[in-house]
Amino acid sequence: MAGIRGRGRRLAAAVWGAIALGGFVYATEPVEAVRVVPVWLDDLGAGGLDPPAATWVFERPLRLTISPLVDLSAAELSIVLDDRVVWRGTDGEGATIVVPPELDPGRPGRTIYRIPIEPLAAGSARTWILHLRAPPEGGSVAVFAIEATLPDGRTVRDAASLVVGAPRAAPHRRFGAIEFPAATSGPGPP
Repeated sequence: MAGIRGRGRRLAAAVWGAIALGGFVYATEPVEAVRVVPVWLDDLGAGGLDPPAATWVFERPLRLTISPLVDLSAAELSIVLDDRVVWRGTDGEGATIVVPPELDPGRPGRTIYRIPIEPLAAGSARTWILHLRAPPEGGSVAVFAIEATLPDGRTVRDAASLVVGAPRAAPHRRFGAIEFPAATSGPGPP
């Protein structure tokens, strides 16, 4: 009986040691350094935007804001869109965004647009206005990601995503989250 008690104590000590080590490792993870916030402007009732040119019929205007909590350098914004999503945009000063598209090698049918960003000071914000037109059928997920360098040389990444258009498969709520089925009967992504 004493042997079992001794093994039980060693096991308990090993389990508590693993928990303590796991808590230490988690506590040393980097803190949040940058926020990526996309907001549909029509959801805010912002009707003061200039209407797009007649040749552009855009579905919805979007404001994308990058807010660093620490100084950042060598920053790059990546916009990842489905090939079927049409977009145009301006930066905070009203200059048109012109960047060459790159095919996403890991995900066929997706395109990456990389926008270099000058160094950002902590507490500042950088804003872009994008106009996104959904695919004729179905929807897609737009991903907005930033990668930058911290003052100590470490790389920080953050991202946010939005659904553009209406998915072909109806979403459902499960465990407090909205999920879209992984497969549909139609071609292409849901």
